[in-house]
Amino acid sequence: MSLIRNNQQLVLNELYRQLNASTEVMRELIEFFQQPGQQVETTQRGIQQAFADVLDAREPLLAPLEALIRKLDDLPRASDPEQSGLEALTERLRSLLSQEGIEAVLEHRLEQEQVLLNTTRQAQQEFQDEAMPSALERLEQHLQRAIERLKTCVQS
Repeated sequence: MSLIRNNQQLVLNELYRQLNASTEVMRELIEFFQQPGQQVETTQRGIQQAFADVLDAREPLLAPLEALIRKLDDLPRASDPEQSGLEALTERLRSLLSQEGIEAVLEHRLEQEQVLLNTTRQAQQEFQDEAMPSALERLEQHLQRAIERLKTCVQS
């Protein structure tokens, strides 16, 4: 392992960090909606299910991305637990405020999913001259489906 990372290693590590952080935030939000005594409206139940579906599809994508990073002779960078916790707390507070807060949480998640998609495409650009790793192709497809799923929650 080299002390200096190349562009492929840098972008893949950033993608891994963002993806890992997004799973932690979604897990926190799902747990928040499941708290005892929390009155869950039908809309919130739909959002909770959308997050759960995205999370279930996302978690298996972490291992192949981690393997790709290791194949490039690097170690995956862990997400910052304090940053993830702060983001999850912010999302919880937004959703507590009102229905508009829940919509704000969804809008923010959509923005973060788009950031992930852009980072994935940036990583794909780094592999232009080589065969595209299937992990990146699967991740791009997953993110496109996740964005569409969350958009349906915003529209309903």
